[in-house]
Amino acid sequence: MQKSHKDFLAKGATANPLQNKNEERRSIGYSVCQYSSYAFIRRSLNKDGFMLKQAFVISLAEKSSIKMVIDAAAGKSHADLLKQYILNPLELQHTYYQPYDELPNATAQGYFDLYNNNNTIVNVSNLVTGSGYGGLYSNVFDLFKFIFALFVQKTLLNSKSLAIMQTYGKEDDPNYYGYGIQKTFLNHGNDYGIGHKGRDLGYSANLFYFPNKGVIHVFFVTYGTDSDSNLKQVFFDFQEELLNITLN
Repeated sequence: MQKSHKDFLAKGATANPLQNKNEERRSIGYSVCQYSSYAFIRRSLNKDGFMLKQAFVISLAEKSSIKMVIDAAAGKSHADLLKQYILNPLELQHTYYQPYDELPNATAQGYFDLYNNNNTIVNVSNLVTGSGYGGLYSNVFDLFKFIFALFVQKTLLNSKSLAIMQTYGKEDDPNYYGYGIQKTFLNHGNDYGIGHKGRDLGYSANLFYFPNKGVIHVFFVTYGTDSDSNLKQVFFDFQEELLNITLN
């Protein structure tokens, strides 16, 4: 069945994340780890990093190395430090760090048109290794708390660390990369967003703050949009319409 971006919008992507907060919700998420890792390192080790002057390249091997460096330098597990400095202070009760935490049974499943025939949508959850996002699972309400504390309340990092985090290298179309952060949606001029996208075989996620408008976007789609499929453009159309609705 052919889908359009109207079907995505009909799911309530712009719902108020503070409503019905006592209702139990759990869904899979990737966006938080990409830049919470920088916040975590700054909070736990308080070391100056290298200045970013070139385009940013994601290295999964370096992510693994960073974990080992933190463990050795701090003398305790980075998983415990993550809880100490970020998860517990922000009361992120529905955020899990695999494999250190057991994932709830209600964790959302991810899907993809694996054979690109617009007919066979496959559950690819077991094919997701976790190496691309670091292993953090969350829901939209916890991620809202995270980005609100980071960019609106500005209580997660001190002003110096936050400024370093937003030191951007060369443009890597369509983004500028800072320290674990993206400045993107540049086609909207001064209404750009800062945060991070998360993409995996069976999942897509956006977590962005738009400082010129005071708007936050946080959503998950349990379908992969990094690889080619018939739904890829549908997702892009949904994303652009959401931007136009909330920024104009």
